[in-house]
Amino acid sequence: MDNYVEKGKFNSKKWIANNTTPINEHTITFTSDEMKVLHNTGELVKTDPEGKEHTYMYSESKGVNEAGMDKGFEKEFESSCNAFINHIKEEIKTAKGSDKSTLQKMLKNLLTVKGYPKLMAKIVGYE
Repeated sequence: MDNYVEKGKFNSKKWIANNTTPINEHTITFTSDEMKVLHNTGELVKTDPEGKEHTYMYSESKGVNEAGMDKGFEKEFESSCNAFINHIKEEIKTAKGSDKSTLQKMLKNLLTVKGYPKLMAKIVGYE
């Protein structure tokens, strides 16, 4: 934590720059043959430039979307959030001043965010 304190204040921009993964958006291009497969079978698996597979699904009512929420993702996300929440709670015990305030805000946000996959599943259902 000391690496992110400058002049007695927590530098959240520096922390974010060193502790988060940037989000990269991609444009997905489908060939005519891929579109035929997608339309005929309702599903197509494509590999992105980093080698990760993505499943695209099609139905007349939904259009093309990446595969939906599943119970495994929900549990993994909640577990990761809980681990981070427990770590922050421990850090709050010894933090002082603006560090403590920042950690408390982070904790509040994480407690909210950890329930988002479950909420999304209630809204759109599991695939």
